[in-house]
Amino acid sequence: MMFGSHADAPVDLPDSTRVLSSTGTRRSRIGDILGPQHRGTVEEELNALSLWLAWQHFEEDREGSITVGKLDSFSAPS
Repeated sequence: MMFGSHADAPVDLPDSTRVLSSTGTRRSRIGDILGPQHRGTVEEELNALSLWLAWQHFEEDREGSITVGKLDSFSAPS
């Protein structure tokens, strides 16, 4: 399944490292494990913040992968 990981800004400030970690560990900020059976692999975590997220926004031709001429997903306007 292709899914996207994100932060709920401005309610929660964007922190790509924390989002990446919680996708793989399913650990909340207070330490609870939520749905351990839904933990992602390292590859899924990275795709959820790049390729798959760009796909969900119909922007895979402009961003989502390290390709000459593409924007980086973390700073590109949506």
